Amino acid sequence: MATATGRGRRGPALELRIPKLRKGSYFPGFLEPRRLAEKALAAVVQEAYVHGVSTRSVDDLIKAMGMTGISKSQVSRLCEETDEKVKAGALLLEQMTNGLFSAADT
Repeated sequence: MATATGRGRRGPALELRIPKLRKGSYFPGFLEPRRLAEKALAAVVQEAYVHGVSTRSVDDLIKAMGMTGISKSQVSRLCEETDEKVKAGALLLEQMTNGLFSAADT
C-alpha cells in the first residue's frame, strides 16, 4: 500500500492508504479535483518563471488567486522542474535533428 498525505483547509493532515495493483494504478476519483488544482498552480508558477516574474511577485499572484501564498523554496522547486523539462526537450530535439541530418548525408 502507498500512502498519500493531504492537508485540508479546515482540518488536520489526513493520511490515506492507496492500494497498489499488479497492473495499472489506483487513484481515487474524489482526489482528482485536488490533483487538477495542484497542476494548475504549478502551471501558473512555471508560466510566471518563464516570463521572468520574481519570487515575491509569484507569491503575490498566488495570493491574488485566493490562496494563502507560496514559499520561495516551493517556487524554486517548481522552476527547477521546468528547467529539467526544457533541458530534456532540447536534448530530444537535438537528437532528432542530428538523426535527420545524418540520414540526409547518407
